[in-house]
Amino acid sequence: MKNNLIFTIIIIAMMTASVRAQSDATNFEVTPSVGYMFNGAAQFAEGVVDFENSVSFGIAASARLNVFADLEFDYTWAAQTGLEFESNGLFGNADISTTVNIHHLTLNLNNYLRPSKQFRPFINIGAGAAIYAVDGGETRGYFALTTGLGGKFYINEKIGIRLQGRLLAPLYYEGADYYPSIETGGTDPGLTLNATVALMEFDLRTGIIIRL
Repeated sequence: MKNNLIFTIIIIAMMTASVRAQSDATNFEVTPSVGYMFNGAAQFAEGVVDFENSVSFGIAASARLNVFADLEFDYTWAAQTGLEFESNGLFGNADISTTVNIHHLTLNLNNYLRPSKQFRPFINIGAGAAIYAVDGGETRGYFALTTGLGGKFYINEKIGIRLQGRLLAPLYYEGADYYPSIETGGTDPGLTLNATVALMEFDLRTGIIIRL
C-alpha cells in the first residue's frame, strides 16, 4: 500500500509538471514509438533472476521550454516479458519460469545539441518509476533514472521521425515474489526473493513525431 501511494504521487507530479510546461511552451509534441528492450539479470542468494529481452511500446508527450530543451513525460511498457529463475540449489528452491509486465514512467529533459529546425540531436536525462508486474506474483515499483542519446528529424512542420537509445536504471531492485499456479506435493511452491540489487535495462526505439 505504501509503495502504491508513493508511485501514485510520482505519477501525478510528473503529469502536473508536463501539463504546466505545455501551457508555457510554443510547441507540443506527441510521439508513439516501438522499440526493443534489452533487460538484465539480478543476482540473489537463492539464484539468478533473468529478464528476457522483449519488444516495447511507448508514448511520449513533450513541451518546448526553449530552443535547446524540451520537458517530456514518457510511458514505456513491455508486455509478457519472459522471466527465468535459476536456483543455485543451496536453499532447496526449484527453477521457475514465468512472465512479467514492465512499465517505465519518467519525466525527462531533452537537451538539444543544436537549435536546428530539421534535425535535432539530443541528450536525454530523466527520473520516475519502474514497475514490474509478475504473472501470478506481486507488482513492485522502484524509483528509477534514465539517460540516453537520440535525434529528431522533421519531415515538415507537423511530422517527424525520432530515434533514441536509453539506459534505464531502477536504483535498487529490492526483491520479487513469484507464485506459480502449479503446486507440487500439496505445498505452496511460492518463492520469495529479497535482496538489494541494481538492475540495468537498455532500449532502442523509433517513433513518429506529431507536432500540435
